[in-house]
Amino acid sequence: MVTHLFRIILVILFLLTISCLSLDPYKNFEDQLQAEVGESIDDARSYSWHVRPELVSTDPLPNGNIAYHYEYENYRGLCRYVFEVDPTTRKIVDWRYDGEDKDKACFVIP
Repeated sequence: MVTHLFRIILVILFLLTISCLSLDPYKNFEDQLQAEVGESIDDARSYSWHVRPELVSTDPLPNGNIAYHYEYENYRGLCRYVFEVDPTTRKIVDWRYDGEDKDKACFVIP
């Protein structure tokens, strides 16, 4: 009985370890920003990470929305991203990296 219980515990620990290893910190960053879509820019949770992003600027967009440019620095460099916000509802309608490529300085370790 004890041996069977021990095996079950080992399997559970193994599965937990595998599930943690498969989490990608870049995908985690993207998932967290995507979770902000539909939320109010006033209540954006991105400040709850280990560093607080700084609002750098806001710019009007051709479609009438407003781009909120954020950045923060970590040991990999400068992470820059943008929330697109509907000015009437103040809801985040989209997000993107602020730059030409996916910024590898933007990550959240799960």
